Amino acid sequence: SASCLHGETDPRCLLQVLRLLNRTQQVMLPLFDSQHYSIGSHMKVEESHPGGKVAFPSVVIFDAVAPYYPVHFTPPKNDPHGITRDMLQNSLMSVLCERGA
Repeated sequence: SASCLHGETDPRCLLQVLRLLNRTQQVMLPLFDSQHYSIGSHMKVEESHPGGKVAFPSVVIFDAVAPYYPVHFTPPKNDPHGITRDMLQNSLMSVLCERGA
């Protein structure tokens, strides 16, 4: 869920969640009817259509990751994890722009 990002500062966790959110966008967005694509701020059933259509929570995801823009990260010297500012920036922009979805 996008809400698990709230206040996250560990770059390893942040990178994993951003990649997971982007992959979720790539897999799930094509399954949603494009006309209901980012309606509302929460997943909701559209009452105007028979059978009820569920909207993808694009706004919720955007609101969860937007506070991380711009990325302010300088890896510590001798960082064993190899996470860079560019890696975080690219993952963040992939979610914000729904790249690959």
